[in-house]
Amino acid sequence: MPTFRSFFSSKSMDSKRIFNTDDLPDDTEEEPRTPTSFGFLSSSTTSAQIPSSPPQSDHLTVHGQQKQRPRGSSSSSTTTTTINNNNSNNPSNHSQTTKGIPLSQFVAQNLDDVPHTTKKNFNLITEFDSQVATSKQHSTMSLENDIESNQSNHANTLQVPKPPFSSFQDIGFAEDMNPRHRRTNEDGHCMIDRFRGKEGEGFFAIYDGHGGRGAVNIVQSRFHNIFESELNDMENSQQSELIDVTQVYNQAYSRMDAELKLQEILYNGATSITCYVRPLPSSKKRFLYVANCGDARVVISKKDGTAERLTYDHKASDEGEVKRIKAKNGFVAYNRVNGVLSVTRSFGDHAMKEWVISEPYHSFVDLTENEYDYLILACDGVWDVISDQDCVNLIHENANTMNCQQLAEFILKRSLSLGSTDNISIIIIKL
Repeated sequence: MPTFRSFFSSKSMDSKRIFNTDDLPDDTEEEPRTPTSFGFLSSSTTSAQIPSSPPQSDHLTVHGQQKQRPRGSSSSSTTTTTINNNNSNNPSNHSQTTKGIPLSQFVAQNLDDVPHTTKKNFNLITEFDSQVATSKQHSTMSLENDIESNQSNHANTLQVPKPPFSSFQDIGFAEDMNPRHRRTNEDGHCMIDRFRGKEGEGFFAIYDGHGGRGAVNIVQSRFHNIFESELNDMENSQQSELIDVTQVYNQAYSRMDAELKLQEILYNGATSITCYVRPLPSSKKRFLYVANCGDARVVISKKDGTAERLTYDHKASDEGEVKRIKAKNGFVAYNRVNGVLSVTRSFGDHAMKEWVISEPYHSFVDLTENEYDYLILACDGVWDVISDQDCVNLIHENANTMNCQQLAEFILKRSLSLGSTDNISIIIIKL
């Protein structure tokens, strides 16, 4: 059984989850975080095999280079845990199936312990299980086909775009696992110039995972395709370039989260920052549309050196978020939702979805007048140790001698030197 750091340890509060095993000795195996009081169906004691997070690669990409995963952090083999629940008086026990065990199988194994009416309808239960399995199989196959059809495009979205550029002047990207404090890199990203194959359009994103890479792997390979699909649908329905991008973002975020629910992403998630550059040829205007959920952040720099934040930090310390959570009968303890998660909005985390929602915050900027010069996307590994204005100051102080790639690497190294304890990912774009 893993040894968890004390609930009141200041070190344990660095992670988005209280039960942080990142600092455990390398020879300590981490078990999946799985609640044991969800009211699984059982007449006495029911055991269910629940798989851990999907297998991860034995290598990580740091500064574009393949590195061996640190000893003790590989998830190449699937582990299981047994859940026992004797709470047979819970009414919810009679309305749910044990995860991984169809209701018909449970009834067949426990015929002596269930009411006569249940035995009488055993055939109906078996038929119901068959219909559910078939429906889920079709939905999963459809999603897998969508993912497979976009797989060839996905590889390009992880690479820094090459010149000549269309939607910006220059771009740089840097990431680091921060191995002194983290044994895995749970960040994801996306960078697309000529988004949808259109001149002047661009899409850029950073996804900050927590609890494993289950959610972030899906999001970084799927969200840009979902967003593109919703954009196309909106344009086709309105037959106009003047569309409500806010509504497109809402639909895309909702659809992405629904796919994660279908994939049963219950106990891990990913925060998101997404930026879309859209020109309007008929009016000769150019806009930047931003959406986010969670605590990753987008900052834009004016040419006079002023920093402007374009996102909202969805944290459990925010009064508005606390009010929303309490209205849903949740609670916040030690600045964590239900005492567990420090962010209040994210993709995934479906075991807590009633409180940890995926509805995004929106903003937009008119880029037509060339009032702005740099756009910065970064996860909280940067913003925990560098303020918005300090980041812009560092960029402006070095812009004459560094390109965007060098600036991104410079900000990353500065974050590490200032004591960041999280994974770090940063994209810097010269507009």
